Amino acid sequence: MVSTIVVLSGPISSGKSTLADRLADHYGGTRFSTRQLLMTRLQGDVPDRDTLQRLGEELDQPTEGRWVADALAREVALLPDTEIVVVDSVRIIGQVEALRAAFTGSDVVHVHLTAPDAALEGRYESRRGTTEVRELATYADVRANATEAAVETLAVDADVVIDTLRCSPVDVEVRAASHLGFAAREVPALVDVIVGGQYGSEGKGNMAFHLASEYQLLVRVGGPNAGHKVYGPNGEIFTHRLLPSGTLATDAPLLLGPGAVLHVETLLQEMPNATSTSTVLPSTPRQCSSATRTSGERLVKVAWSQASVQPAKA
Repeated sequence: MVSTIVVLSGPISSGKSTLADRLADHYGGTRFSTRQLLMTRLQGDVPDRDTLQRLGEELDQPTEGRWVADALAREVALLPDTEIVVVDSVRIIGQVEALRAAFTGSDVVHVHLTAPDAALEGRYESRRGTTEVRELATYADVRANATEAAVETLAVDADVVIDTLRCSPVDVEVRAASHLGFAAREVPALVDVIVGGQYGSEGKGNMAFHLASEYQLLVRVGGPNAGHKVYGPNGEIFTHRLLPSGTLATDAPLLLGPGAVLHVETLLQEMPNATSTSTVLPSTPRQCSSATRTSGERLVKVAWSQASVQPAKA
């Protein structure tokens, strides 16, 4: 039984095959291609994208997706127990569930890649003529397939979701490898920190906004700043002075840590724009001097009262 099975999912042109190749090449793994498996069944014909999509659905329906796990079991039977296998790729949740059920002795990790439709369409057009498959006339034709149209729903099941927009193949590999534990660390990673290496205005706020959707908690410490400007989902500009810079990119809880200096008016202006339903405020602004601490605690309580949020316990 192999040690790790990395299961990739995501829309066409999200970067799955590139990531599979890089993980296999750089971490000593074996790549298992479901597309190659389908093409073998076509007995040498050069298929178009639509033919592959329909063949996959014909196999999915009677087996509820188990055909991928059955084929993989045959392929890996002679591999060593320490082997890493990358499955490129799955298209329905039944395929993922069947892999987990068939390989209970392995660490099965589901990685989902995604990107905005406009980026996917551009990548699809640029790959035309470079693959072993005859591509369809437009990306819209590809997405007209019901299975392909629903593939983004697999993100809910995934252990890791990576947005590949503005990411090079190296970026995606590093982010996937770190989540998978392939990138060696001397100590377990507890917190990721973005550090500006110049004198400010390096783009820390925009970087935090871009990465925020991959995290379960956003933390802000210190006091009001001059303003981290980011673009919201509809192109609007939002300036963060007290809330974490990824606030508009996720519904994860927001934490203003102990020791934070608060300007209540600014905080109350920012909070209605937060997508998160819970903002946790510190119980004690510890950096305040003893002469001003009472005032600091009063400001926090005013914020609780007006914003309808609950204080964190000390």
